[in-house]
Amino acid sequence: MATQHEVKSRERIGPILELLYEEWSELPHTVAEIDSWDIGDQLQYIEEWGFNDVCLRDVTRLIEEGYATPQQRQRYEQLLLLVAEYQPLIQQLRDS
Repeated sequence: MATQHEVKSRERIGPILELLYEEWSELPHTVAEIDSWDIGDQLQYIEEWGFNDVCLRDVTRLIEEGYATPQQRQRYEQLLLLVAEYQPLIQQLRDS
């Protein structure tokens, strides 16, 4: 039987994964249009991206500790593919 901590950890993983998947999926579109944004909005977006980095570390830790369901692990693997593909876009934004 799962402990309360395990259940709560599994409940946290799902929403974090979906948030991250959405953010990473939208990144190419954002990069394509960010130059048309106000400079303050551009800087804020880049600064706030750090929250996604923290969330990714948190969800990775929970998954590595074995709290994820098979479906969550599958979604995590999909997320990692996006991260690998789009990570250069984040670096491009940070460098500009």
